[in-house]
Amino acid sequence: MQINYNKFCILFFLILILSLTGCREELIVEDFKIDSEYYQETGRFLGNTEVDFEIKLSDDDDDLNYHWTANGGRFLSQVDNKATYRVPTAPGDYRITVFIQDDQGAETMYDFTFTVEGDYPEQVSLTEIRNDSVTEGVEIEWSAYPDDDFSTYQILRSDNFYIDNNAEVVAEIDEQTKTYYLDQDVDPNQNYTYQVLVFNERGYLSVSNEEIIRVLDRGIRKVRLDKGVSDLIFDEVRSQLYLLDQQANQVVIFDTQKDEITGRVDVGPAPNNLKLSKDNKYLFLVTRGDNSLVQIDLEELTVSNYNFKQEIKDITIGVDELYLKVDDKSNLVQFNIEEEKVKDNYQLKKGKSVVSGEKIELVGEEELLFDAYFDKTLLYNLTDLSNPLMKLGTGVIDDLEIHNTDEENYLYIASSQFKYVQSFTLNQSGKLDAMKKFKTAGYPRGITVAQEEGWLFAAYNDTEVSVFSLEEHSLLDKIDLRNYAFDLVFDSEQSKLYILTSSINKHEYNLVIVDLKERFDL
Repeated sequence: MQINYNKFCILFFLILILSLTGCREELIVEDFKIDSEYYQETGRFLGNTEVDFEIKLSDDDDDLNYHWTANGGRFLSQVDNKATYRVPTAPGDYRITVFIQDDQGAETMYDFTFTVEGDYPEQVSLTEIRNDSVTEGVEIEWSAYPDDDFSTYQILRSDNFYIDNNAEVVAEIDEQTKTYYLDQDVDPNQNYTYQVLVFNERGYLSVSNEEIIRVLDRGIRKVRLDKGVSDLIFDEVRSQLYLLDQQANQVVIFDTQKDEITGRVDVGPAPNNLKLSKDNKYLFLVTRGDNSLVQIDLEELTVSNYNFKQEIKDITIGVDELYLKVDDKSNLVQFNIEEEKVKDNYQLKKGKSVVSGEKIELVGEEELLFDAYFDKTLLYNLTDLSNPLMKLGTGVIDDLEIHNTDEENYLYIASSQFKYVQSFTLNQSGKLDAMKKFKTAGYPRGITVAQEEGWLFAAYNDTEVSVFSLEEHSLLDKIDLRNYAFDLVFDSEQSKLYILTSSINKHEYNLVIVDLKERFDL
């Protein structure tokens, strides 16, 4: 058979080319091995973990070139078909690509896609944040991180009402059990927001809740008290404050030189109406749980009880006599302090009618002020309690201060019915004159007067105390307390104002101390 010459030539040249170049086989990936204790079959890794990869081809030729790439993370090593890889920290979808080429120019590539999941630590809770003065800084407490992979805490602070983009890390704490930090680099009257970050060993973090605080102004300090305190009294002879702890049924003694509680006296159930005798020898109060007048000897801290059948509404103290407003037909009881016995019983009347009410207060040693129910405030002379000398339109009295001089008595009255503090003078002839009012931004709840210094302090239904000039009846300053003030006294020797405050839900009670020398640069 004759072979076609042209076909023979083509076949010859093909055989020649194949003999010179060799036959290129296709590169086929047979297996891609993953070695990681954190890998999951669903194609997910934990971030910032280490992984070993190995790629195998169906024809395992030694003369192959491998090139590994990734769109995240980093390769710690690449040796031919093996690589060690650090998984990205940030969660997301990623891809690793392996390029393979043999010495004949054949090439292939393999893509491995995966998802990174964050190994986030459990959140901690910012449990308490407090500031007792600008010099003491801000105290921060949080719950401890419970797991074994702890790395560090970071305290984040913003000079704002929330954590903003300018927040800074003010502290790093490497001890897992240390859950307290004191931030002393703070400014007065500045708002700060805090947050606690916890990092685990893989570099993941979680954030706590945010808490905001406003640092107290200079010259202001807080002392924490038990819940249910009331009736703040100042003893200038002993430099002590006396308060009623109505939950513990105690009188609390606070030393104003040491600024700390130094004693407690048990007094009986439901204590109220705490008063100091004129000679500073005794404290008197009423325990409404058993209708008793309680007397405390301040030298010996001994307690005497005088039981009454009638319910005691209020007490007021003169030099030698103490008067009790009781719920009875004879509604005023005169009690001799030194003799420790009832001296007489009286009826507070207006014409033929016995008047009812609660609050009484001696004005000097001859006049008695009585806040009557459903009537005006009545002023009596103690020599004639059958008819009042005059009526005053003061409204319901929430607090009053009386300062006696040789010539006149000064009366300052706060009523929650008016947005001002009223002031009067009563001279020796019994003439009462109204003076200018001290206008407040809210309804006053408590007042105290520094007569010699010429100041009146008024706490109203807000978190501020207003400071007025007695002479000008003008506002001098406002003191921001953060909590609601309800009782206050003044220490003229130290020029300090002591204020009882509570949070709006009455879960927190404080004694706020305002150093007026520092505040006013005296």
